[in-house]
Amino acid sequence: MEEILEFLLQYGYVILILFSFTGGYFGMIAAGFLVSLGKMDLTLVLIITSVSNFLGDYLLFTYVSFIKKFFKKDYRRIIKRYSRKVAYTKVLIRKKGVYGMFMQKYIKIVRTLYPIVLATMGYNKKKFFILNIFASISWSVSIILPSYFFAPYIMGLFK
Repeated sequence: MEEILEFLLQYGYVILILFSFTGGYFGMIAAGFLVSLGKMDLTLVLIITSVSNFLGDYLLFTYVSFIKKFFKKDYRRIIKRYSRKVAYTKVLIRKKGVYGMFMQKYIKIVRTLYPIVLATMGYNKKKFFILNIFASISWSVSIILPSYFFAPYIMGLFK
Protein backbone atom coordinates (compact mmCIF):
# COMPACT_ATOMS: atom_id res chain seq x y z
CA MET A 1 0.00 0.00 0.00
CA GLU A 2 2.88 2.33 0.82
CA GLU A 3 4.40 1.75 -2.62
CA ILE A 4 1.15 2.69 -4.36
CA LEU A 5 0.78 5.85 -2.28
CA GLU A 6 4.42 6.77 -2.95
CA PHE A 7 3.91 6.21 -6.70
CA LEU A 8 0.77 8.41 -6.65
CA LEU A 9 2.61 11.14 -4.77
CA GLN A 10 5.43 11.10 -7.28
CA TYR A 11 3.36 10.89 -10.49
CA GLY A 12 -0.09 11.90 -9.27
CA TYR A 13 -0.33 15.19 -11.14
CA VAL A 14 0.82 13.63 -14.41
CA ILE A 15 -1.71 10.82 -14.03
CA LEU A 16 -4.37 13.42 -13.24
CA ILE A 17 -3.56 15.30 -16.45
CA LEU A 18 -4.07 12.13 -18.49
CA PHE A 19 -7.30 11.21 -16.73
CA SER A 20 -8.88 14.64 -17.01
CA PHE A 21 -7.68 15.13 -20.61
CA THR A 22 -9.88 12.22 -21.60
CA GLY A 23 -12.66 13.04 -19.14
CA GLY A 24 -12.00 10.23 -16.65
CA TYR A 25 -13.91 10.40 -13.40
CA PHE A 26 -11.92 7.85 -11.44
CA GLY A 27 -8.67 9.82 -11.48
CA MET A 28 -10.46 12.99 -10.42
CA ILE A 29 -12.25 11.27 -7.55
CA ALA A 30 -8.97 9.70 -6.46
CA ALA A 31 -7.35 13.14 -6.59
CA GLY A 32 -10.14 14.51 -4.37
CA PHE A 33 -9.39 11.75 -1.87
CA LEU A 34 -5.66 12.50 -1.97
CA VAL A 35 -6.40 16.20 -1.45
CA SER A 36 -8.46 15.35 1.63
CA LEU A 37 -5.51 13.31 2.95
CA GLY A 38 -3.24 16.32 2.44
CA LYS A 39 -1.16 14.61 -0.24
CA MET A 40 -2.14 16.95 -3.11
CA ASP A 41 -3.01 20.63 -3.36
CA LEU A 42 -6.70 21.41 -3.98
CA THR A 43 -6.10 24.55 -6.05
CA LEU A 44 -3.52 22.86 -8.24
CA VAL A 45 -5.75 19.82 -8.75
CA LEU A 46 -8.68 22.03 -9.81
CA ILE A 47 -6.50 24.03 -12.21
CA ILE A 48 -4.90 20.92 -13.72
CA THR A 49 -8.21 19.14 -14.29
CA SER A 50 -9.93 22.20 -15.72
CA VAL A 51 -7.14 23.09 -18.12
CA SER A 52 -6.49 19.51 -19.17
CA ASN A 53 -10.17 18.78 -19.85
CA PHE A 54 -10.54 22.04 -21.74
CA LEU A 55 -7.54 21.21 -23.92
CA GLY A 56 -8.81 17.70 -24.60
CA ASP A 57 -12.17 18.94 -25.87
CA TYR A 58 -10.72 21.88 -27.76
CA LEU A 59 -8.08 19.80 -29.53
CA LEU A 60 -10.72 17.25 -30.49
CA PHE A 61 -12.95 20.03 -31.84
CA THR A 62 -10.06 21.53 -33.83
CA TYR A 63 -8.89 18.13 -35.11
CA VAL A 64 -12.35 17.17 -36.37
CA SER A 65 -12.75 20.57 -38.02
CA PHE A 66 -9.49 19.92 -39.85
CA ILE A 67 -10.44 16.34 -40.80
CA LYS A 68 -13.84 17.44 -42.04
CA LYS A 69 -12.29 20.08 -44.21
CA PHE A 70 -9.53 18.04 -45.84
CA PHE A 71 -10.45 14.34 -45.46
CA LYS A 72 -14.18 14.11 -46.12
CA LYS A 73 -14.19 10.44 -47.13
CA ASP A 74 -12.48 9.24 -43.94
CA TYR A 75 -14.61 11.55 -41.86
CA ARG A 76 -17.88 10.17 -43.26
CA ARG A 77 -16.75 6.59 -42.65
CA ILE A 78 -15.97 7.32 -39.00
CA ILE A 79 -19.20 9.23 -38.35
CA LYS A 80 -21.27 6.51 -40.03
CA ARG A 81 -19.98 3.95 -37.53
CA TYR A 82 -21.43 5.96 -34.63
CA SER A 83 -24.52 7.27 -36.39
CA ARG A 84 -26.99 6.55 -33.59
CA LYS A 85 -24.86 8.22 -30.92
CA VAL A 86 -24.17 11.15 -33.24
CA ALA A 87 -27.90 11.54 -33.83
CA TYR A 88 -28.54 11.56 -30.07
CA THR A 89 -25.84 14.18 -29.61
CA LYS A 90 -27.34 16.36 -32.36
CA VAL A 91 -30.72 16.17 -30.61
CA LEU A 92 -29.06 17.21 -27.34
CA ILE A 93 -27.33 20.12 -29.07
CA ARG A 94 -30.52 21.38 -30.70
CA LYS A 95 -32.68 20.81 -27.65
CA LYS A 96 -30.40 22.13 -24.90
CA GLY A 97 -28.24 24.61 -26.77
CA VAL A 98 -25.67 26.26 -24.51
CA TYR A 99 -26.66 24.14 -21.51
CA GLY A 100 -25.81 21.04 -23.50
CA MET A 101 -22.15 22.01 -23.30
CA PHE A 102 -22.34 21.68 -19.51
CA MET A 103 -24.50 18.53 -19.56
CA GLN A 104 -22.28 16.67 -22.01
CA LYS A 105 -19.41 16.52 -19.53
CA TYR A 106 -21.40 14.04 -17.41
CA ILE A 107 -22.67 11.65 -20.11
CA LYS A 108 -20.04 9.07 -21.00
CA ILE A 109 -20.18 8.66 -24.81
CA VAL A 110 -21.65 12.10 -25.44
CA ARG A 111 -18.68 13.68 -23.68
CA THR A 112 -16.47 12.59 -26.56
CA LEU A 113 -18.98 13.03 -29.36
CA TYR A 114 -20.15 16.51 -28.41
CA PRO A 115 -17.04 18.38 -29.66
CA ILE A 116 -16.96 16.13 -32.74
CA VAL A 117 -20.59 16.82 -33.65
CA LEU A 118 -20.24 20.54 -32.97
CA ALA A 119 -17.23 20.64 -35.28
CA THR A 120 -19.15 18.81 -38.00
CA MET A 121 -22.07 21.20 -37.66
CA GLY A 122 -19.74 24.15 -38.24
CA TYR A 123 -20.16 25.56 -34.72
CA ASN A 124 -18.45 28.88 -34.03
CA LYS A 125 -14.92 28.21 -32.77
CA LYS A 126 -14.82 31.24 -30.44
CA LYS A 127 -18.16 30.37 -28.88
CA PHE A 128 -17.04 26.78 -28.35
CA PHE A 129 -13.79 28.04 -26.79
CA ILE A 130 -15.58 30.25 -24.24
CA LEU A 131 -18.31 27.74 -23.38
CA ASN A 132 -15.77 24.97 -23.04
CA ILE A 133 -13.75 27.01 -20.54
CA PHE A 134 -16.74 27.46 -18.24
CA ALA A 135 -17.98 23.89 -18.74
CA SER A 136 -14.54 22.44 -17.92
CA ILE A 137 -14.23 24.53 -14.76
CA SER A 138 -17.71 23.63 -13.54
CA TRP A 139 -17.14 19.95 -14.36
CA SER A 140 -13.89 19.75 -12.46
CA VAL A 141 -15.28 21.61 -9.44
CA SER A 142 -18.41 19.45 -9.34
CA ILE A 143 -16.39 16.21 -9.36
CA ILE A 144 -13.41 17.07 -7.17
CA LEU A 145 -15.02 19.11 -4.39
CA PRO A 146 -17.61 16.48 -3.41
CA SER A 147 -14.95 13.77 -3.39
CA TYR A 148 -12.76 16.07 -1.27
CA PHE A 149 -15.49 16.87 1.26
CA PHE A 150 -16.98 13.36 1.50
CA ALA A 151 -13.66 11.47 1.57
CA PRO A 152 -13.37 11.43 5.40
CA TYR A 153 -16.89 10.04 5.72
CA ILE A 154 -16.32 7.38 3.09
CA MET A 155 -12.97 6.36 4.60
CA GLY A 156 -14.68 6.17 7.99
CA LEU A 157 -17.01 3.50 6.61
CA PHE A 158 -14.06 1.24 5.84
CA LYS A 159 -12.38 1.49 9.26
